[in-house]
Amino acid sequence: MNLVDSSGWLEYFADAPNANYFAKPIEDIHNLIVPSLCILEVFKNIIRQRDENAALQVVALMKQGSFLAKP
Repeated sequence: MNLVDSSGWLEYFADAPNANYFAKPIEDIHNLIVPSLCILEVFKNIIRQRDENAALQVVALMKQGSFLAKP
């Protein structure tokens, strides 16, 4: 199982210099765990940098992994 924190997701979506480091675990959606906190942090960052539509698209991609919500 793979768990990528918010900074990794932001690197990946921005195609930043370290994006390749995070690509393999993120794209392996069958072994990907996505905590709800990461979704919130990435959503807030993307909506601030771009717009709501972009943030919602990112969340949809993140939810392709196994969603982990705090009980």
